[in-house]
Amino acid sequence: MVSERERIAHVYRRLGVGAHPDLIDVTSSAGEAIDRALDLGGPDKATQTIRVPQTWDEVYEVIDGYEPVVWWIDAMVDDGRLVEERLTWFWHDHFAVSAHKVDHPYAMWEHVRMLRDHATGNFAQLLKAVAKSPAMLAYLDGIDNTAWGLNENYAREVMELHTLGVGNYTQADVVAAARAFTGWKVNETFWDDDGEEVPGRFQRDDVAPWGSYLDADDFDDTVKELLGVSGNLGMDDALDVLLDQPRTATFVAGKLYRDLVGAEPDPPVLERLASEFRSDYEILPLVKAIATDPSFLADGAIRSKVRTPVEKVVTLLQAFPKVRDVSDEDFGWGLVGLLEQLGYLPFAPPNPAGYPKGNRLLGPGQLSEAFALLNAIDAPAQGMTTDDVLDRLGLVDVSDRTRAVLDQTGDPGRKIGLAFGSPEYLLT
Repeated sequence: MVSERERIAHVYRRLGVGAHPDLIDVTSSAGEAIDRALDLGGPDKATQTIRVPQTWDEVYEVIDGYEPVVWWIDAMVDDGRLVEERLTWFWHDHFAVSAHKVDHPYAMWEHVRMLRDHATGNFAQLLKAVAKSPAMLAYLDGIDNTAWGLNENYAREVMELHTLGVGNYTQADVVAAARAFTGWKVNETFWDDDGEEVPGRFQRDDVAPWGSYLDADDFDDTVKELLGVSGNLGMDDALDVLLDQPRTATFVAGKLYRDLVGAEPDPPVLERLASEFRSDYEILPLVKAIATDPSFLADGAIRSKVRTPVEKVVTLLQAFPKVRDVSDEDFGWGLVGLLEQLGYLPFAPPNPAGYPKGNRLLGPGQLSEAFALLNAIDAPAQGMTTDDVLDRLGLVDVSDRTRAVLDQTGDPGRKIGLAFGSPEYLLT
């Protein structure tokens, strides 16, 4: 039988990131936990302000490679605006863009800042902001897509991965969308006739440095036909066509449901959620509708998902805090190295489909290498009991076998390692 405390823990795991043991201790019901997790009334965790680079050299100097990762992990550890953290990561996975291809730290930082700004807002606005993001334009080759040389990469992915899903469009639709997306550029620095970069001067004075803009000379201004809609469609027009398709609301609502509930939605439930979502594309009401559906707290939803490496390390840092400081290079680079080795480095999803999920996280290498995440915490205080360790990790309804294994050692560090490897910690 699932206890109420386990359901409370489940809410915080699914609507936030990590276990949030301190919140579990002060929450009396799962309903109260849902209200707390969906509350956006706390202070905004505004991302660090990064000065605008004035040259390409400054692009790589304004921010060190580990700083954004440590900042983001630390924001997930915090107990404020939980659903914002959950959704920022969800959209980072949904609209995957990787620093491994986008060799522009400033653009990547601004991309994730944009995801955070829109994470709980309106999906239509988010979709259009992502399409014009300099990082996305670089990642899926939008900057190379012109009327004179069509590149279909973004057009295909926006339909397959971001809106309609596989099988709900044709190759002709891909071509039409690609033509609608032509002409978008990034406002880079100006180079003089001698091939010298002019610091502080950019190609366009009317566009923010490193921002995106439409170059009319490279835009295909002829009539296109996309999913039955004809006209001289531009980027926003084409995205509106995709948003008008009932399949888009179904695809996005279903994906968010699976992420939060950990199961396939029943057809009537998905139909209801998609219909409500399509009426205005507001994200937070969709999350609330999912979280208040009986399936969200059902016994079958509890620990029905495999815990990701990011969730593992965030839970550890919530449970056993150590000083986290972006100026601590050893900690920062160590964390980056561990998460990259596990294929779960923030700012670097492995491909346009995002991060691996489910059984793909259960390979022997993944499971064994994850133990290195324990290096992210300091040695625990002596005297911690089995109950202390389980409480700090947010592990509530554990099996008698798991408890017996932990009871076999009195060493707190060994107890934490055993709990980390338990079936209950593997799932979330």
